[in-house]
Amino acid sequence: MDGGHRERAELARIKQGVKKNRRQTRLRSRQLRSTAGNQTPQLTGIEQAVTEGADARNAEPATEITEAGTHDGDNSSQSVLRPLYSSPDLSLHNADNDSAIASFNTLNHNVGPQLSARSPPQYHLSQSVPTLPPLRILHHREAELLMHYLDHVFHLQFRFHSPSVSTGGRGWLLWLLIRTSPLYHAALSLSALHQHVILHRTENADHSGTENSFSTTLHELNEYHGRTLQELQVCLQTSHTDTGDPDLSRQIEILACGVQLISFQLFQGGVGDWQMHVKAVAALISSIEDHRQSRLEHSPETVGYDVSIDPFSAPSSEKAALDFLSAVVIWFDIAACASTGTAPRLLRYHSSLLGSGRVDLANVMGCRSWAMEVIGQIAALSAWKQELLTDGRGISIWELVEKGRSIQTRLESEMVTLQAEAVAGYQPNTTPSVHIRSTSVFTRDKALCVTDLIRPVQFGTDLETGLQEEYRTLIRDMGDDAREPNLQAMEKARGTGDARWNAWAREISDRIPTEYLVDKSLLALQNLIDLPYRCGILTHQELRITEHTAIELVRRIHDGTYSAVEATRAFCKRAAIAHQATNCLAYVMFQEALDQAAALDEYMRVEGKPKGPLHGLPISVKEHVYVVSTPATSGLIAWADQISPEDALLVRVLREAGAVFHVKTTNPQTLMAIETDSNLFGRTVNPHNTNLTAGGSSGGEGALIAMRGSLLGIATDIGGSIRVPSGFSGIYGIKPSVARLPHGGLTGLHGGMENIVGVCGPMATCVDDLKLFCQVVLGSEPWHHEPSLIEIPWRTHLEAPKKLVIGVMWNDGIVQPHPPISRALQETVSILRQAGHTIIDWKPHYHQELIDCINKAYFLDGGKEYREIMKEAGEPAVPIIDWILNTVPKKEYTLQESWVINTERDHLRALYSEQLRQTQVDAILCPVGPSVASAHDDSRYWGYCSVFNALDFSAAVLPVSVVKDTDTWERYPRASEKAFNDIDAWYGSLYGWGTEGPRKYRNAPISLQLVSRRFQEEKLLAVMAEVDEVVRDRTKSPVNGHL
Repeated sequence: MDGGHRERAELARIKQGVKKNRRQTRLRSRQLRSTAGNQTPQLTGIEQAVTEGADARNAEPATEITEAGTHDGDNSSQSVLRPLYSSPDLSLHNADNDSAIASFNTLNHNVGPQLSARSPPQYHLSQSVPTLPPLRILHHREAELLMHYLDHVFHLQFRFHSPSVSTGGRGWLLWLLIRTSPLYHAALSLSALHQHVILHRTENADHSGTENSFSTTLHELNEYHGRTLQELQVCLQTSHTDTGDPDLSRQIEILACGVQLISFQLFQGGVGDWQMHVKAVAALISSIEDHRQSRLEHSPETVGYDVSIDPFSAPSSEKAALDFLSAVVIWFDIAACASTGTAPRLLRYHSSLLGSGRVDLANVMGCRSWAMEVIGQIAALSAWKQELLTDGRGISIWELVEKGRSIQTRLESEMVTLQAEAVAGYQPNTTPSVHIRSTSVFTRDKALCVTDLIRPVQFGTDLETGLQEEYRTLIRDMGDDAREPNLQAMEKARGTGDARWNAWAREISDRIPTEYLVDKSLLALQNLIDLPYRCGILTHQELRITEHTAIELVRRIHDGTYSAVEATRAFCKRAAIAHQATNCLAYVMFQEALDQAAALDEYMRVEGKPKGPLHGLPISVKEHVYVVSTPATSGLIAWADQISPEDALLVRVLREAGAVFHVKTTNPQTLMAIETDSNLFGRTVNPHNTNLTAGGSSGGEGALIAMRGSLLGIATDIGGSIRVPSGFSGIYGIKPSVARLPHGGLTGLHGGMENIVGVCGPMATCVDDLKLFCQVVLGSEPWHHEPSLIEIPWRTHLEAPKKLVIGVMWNDGIVQPHPPISRALQETVSILRQAGHTIIDWKPHYHQELIDCINKAYFLDGGKEYREIMKEAGEPAVPIIDWILNTVPKKEYTLQESWVINTERDHLRALYSEQLRQTQVDAILCPVGPSVASAHDDSRYWGYCSVFNALDFSAAVLPVSVVKDTDTWERYPRASEKAFNDIDAWYGSLYGWGTEGPRKYRNAPISLQLVSRRFQEEKLLAVMAEVDEVVRDRTKSPVNGHL
């Protein structure tokens, strides 16, 4: 468009066409007015069918439009302007979408009046509204062009589209064409363009006389394109109802027209105008999605509502059209980034459109939605980096690398899944196989793109050497590369002949009977929680045995339903299966357990009664707790040969109560981590998602009990080591106060240090089993054997009030939780309120001071003992321990300085207790941590748990939900958009944009923490039982897994 002779001639021709059309309209109107009564001229054939389709609005009474634009007949039908929305402040005519109208104005180039985005006209049915005449196919040529579009052109536009019969096929397309005049003419113009190109090729190949047809198609495409532009203006003017609300039907029509105009430009080889059109239709999608979210947020019936459900009651044709067109626009929007160097305009809607499954890009352009979403994220990251460099602002290397790594992680994970699909079910020329090939092509080099992006040097050596060094340090500390030096050191150590590095894995494998081994092909899935049901190793009765609670199982053993041997064998099998899925076992005692169970069965036969309250119940034990004649290494190579001299007091008490010990479970190197990884045992993974950690330091217990390889487990906690793995694995656990339950008889560093003291406690599959554990242990009066214990028997009279007062801590003021945790906390609070309980906000006034205090107490020697014990064995630190030791200050506190720390701790305990007294809460409800189960080596903040170790409060964990696709930052934003500190910013970046977070943490359980005063374990479990009951009643989730 240069304003030259051809353009002026074209505009003149368009004006002549418009005048002719208006004359025909006036003539038709006079004919209608001359018709008596309500009768209309009789139409025949396709003319009548199309007229009825254009006038009908979802079976509303048909109306005719007069020359002046008023409606003959019943005006109350609102056949053209009917409201579907209820938020006028989000209409198309707002400041954010001025560009949409402006760009469509630009299309017109002097054809018709220009629209004003700032002062949109207010239309009412009683006013003269610019409207379009009823659509009619006037002659045979238009029918030819329409069918040519449906048969040929549409397939060129969207060659990967496969219509679904269940959703009406392409009925929505025909529905739109016969009711939308500008879309109809846009389709005809595309058909004419396509035929014109074909005829042009024919003319070049054969000069036998095609000039007439060639000129005709050129004339047609110009005529229909001109009509499209003019009629589109009328659509824009009537895109709102008489109340000022946008009309969804009309917006869909405008959206379809915009898509056709983009196609027209692309087919013509346009390089600039189509981007302007993309901007316009993207603004329209933005408007529609904002309305959708507004309805969800402000409608009272959407409390607890699944946002993947469309809140509009739109007809199926409208929904199908909107979903398809949204996919097309997102595709154009992401593709445009390659030309513009900008982030996708619709990036913030990718979660609600792509993540929810409403939009399927594979059915539009052949590439899976996740792949295009990743490409959009790469474009956004590139634009963000370029903007900072151009503006001269400093780049946060931490943030750059974290964003890039999160994209890489998702890309690599999805590509592995894609390759597995290709290998498993590749069939040439089928739709899924085509999608797999297309997606592979689109994503093949994207990992390299991200790698290039996160390098700090983009323009030669412009950045300082120090910045490059910071980048290398971050890469070393943040992922797989950090593993390489450790692996090299391990290989070097192995080369010296130290066979202890591999001995443990071999011994565990050798102790698992071959009949308990799982087909390795079953271990390829990411979610292995149901492996016991798929592997075929357990009998039906053994599955039933392992699905009971501990209380139920003990009762059935006591009444003779099952023998102790039957129960023990079932749990040995299931523990073996769990280990093959998660690497959760540190030591196997299957034969010893079966022998012990046989002795219990004999005792029952002879004595006619059970040996004790836990008669025949298999119980698992954390590795560093003494079980006579078993290793207790704390995950350290230096202690690999250390054997338990006797049972720990807790083990002895439970054994005397009739418990059977069948396995010991993994803990991390040094125990001082909330992940479970060591050079002795390897990494323990989460059965719900093997890309995630099972937590720590009792991570083996968490994974094992989650897979029901045990119903009760002995664990320890000094900073979250019971609660974190319970939360990550979706089970129940309680940390009692110090000196309530026996703690003697275990290995660990810092022996004798009393500034902060650990505790033993149970992990289980339900609240009642935690209570059973505590009752049995305290019923043995263990204070007679361990003098440091306080003599407090189990107090059955301590119960929860019928109406609870719960203090809710939404975040601790240090690290803000991820969206799944915020959502679960909101839902739980809503459920508790509905059950009649009182909820108040709990302010974390002293958390930062308490966490600073306890972190000093953990490392009074600056980590010296940890380094020396590993150096002694030539053992490298695993990544998470390496990070901890490189993070903690190397300051060694004097004895007097440790007294100061203790004084500060006691002062803070007094202040916190006063806050409890003033608020009179029965318990505090809060997150277990800022994240659900972390990706491996990402668990770097334990403050939500360790603060209650500093206070020595009773604290317990219960599962309440699982991660959903809709758990996004857009849906559940942070309380403070600005990060509290560096660790808060880092944790925020881990979750990623849009649907990246829900995909990364797919299937992860969401758990919450309940906290009460010191030595209030009875009341805490009573409160926990009430919360658990109301949550499970609302969510209808069974307590026993697959029962």
